[in-house]
Amino acid sequence: MFEVEINIQGAGLAGLSSAIFLSNVGINVSVAEKYSHIGIAHNENTQAMRNYGQGEDLLSEFKNMGLKLKNLKPIYRINKYAPSLRKSIIYSKDKPLFYVFKRGPREDSIDHQLYDQAISNGTNFNFSYSFKNSEIDVVARGSTYNTGFGYGKVFQDVDIDDDLIHFLLDNKYAPDGYIYALPFGKHEITIASTSFRKNVFELKKLFDKFMVENKVFSELVEGGSIKHDFSGTGFYSLPKTAVIGRKYYVGGAAGFVEASRGFGDYYAVKSGFHVSRAINEKLDYDKLWRDDFGKELFEGFSKRMFLRGLDNSGYEKLIPKKEKVEISEYAKLSKRILKFFLELYSVKKLNNWRQEYPLIP
Repeated sequence: MFEVEINIQGAGLAGLSSAIFLSNVGINVSVAEKYSHIGIAHNENTQAMRNYGQGEDLLSEFKNMGLKLKNLKPIYRINKYAPSLRKSIIYSKDKPLFYVFKRGPREDSIDHQLYDQAISNGTNFNFSYSFKNSEIDVVARGSTYNTGFGYGKVFQDVDIDDDLIHFLLDNKYAPDGYIYALPFGKHEITIASTSFRKNVFELKKLFDKFMVENKVFSELVEGGSIKHDFSGTGFYSLPKTAVIGRKYYVGGAAGFVEASRGFGDYYAVKSGFHVSRAINEKLDYDKLWRDDFGKELFEGFSKRMFLRGLDNSGYEKLIPKKEKVEISEYAKLSKRILKFFLELYSVKKLNNWRQEYPLIP
């Protein structure tokens, strides 16, 4: 065992992953979590990780990294809706488009699975506690700033297609954001709204209105009941460096979120892996994460800047005109659009964003 001990502030996915990867190589790890137990920061809900566009299947990748995860359900189809409710089905014949999984305090959540593995590796946890700033080595305490907001509800006793995600763009209900519906089995579905403009309170009012007025999404939960609601905030960025004052920033604390679609769980896990390599092998942490997913974060940031300027007529044009599109064909369309994003939004926008939302030790 190493004599040095690494202190991690935060027991979300990034903090838990960092703890597992560090303890896997024999480093003593202590984690401080301000809440009283694992997953309480996320009231139970279903989330998704994108699997298409990745070189390796997520489950294989996580297994090869040393993570022991189960209850991740594959999804092969997604309905993408324009504000007019015109839709296009994006599908894959073989490799899953997404994996959905549970977050929160329940025993089968991804949070608890990572926690159990960290405990078995000998990680020391301190709940309802925060390290002094000078004691922190890895910052994993979640969003540094609130640049995005989310609100949703979990519905039970429904009868749904468990291999189909629904995704809607509509500024009327999700200003500068989107609405999604994620199944977890045939009898439970999470529907949530995100916005990069409104706060959680305003988003809740818009969500409740949406669930009354939108027939497509309201029909998904017909005959079911509300299990509970949930809300949260997020932060997206692409920092010049994620090492500030000798502290390593991982996951949401660094802004590692795909800004155009909100995916952050994958980057939380991967940044935990990279910080463990940086500490154990004395490597350049910034180079590790930047080489792995820095390009993706920049592309997502550029698309977010573009989407901020669109009204609903602009959203209509983003949904493919074909009723069904195979994922390889859809990816080609996305690359052509992406080239336009990157040409339109230069590094100057990103530099301005970094100045407005700097990481601070």
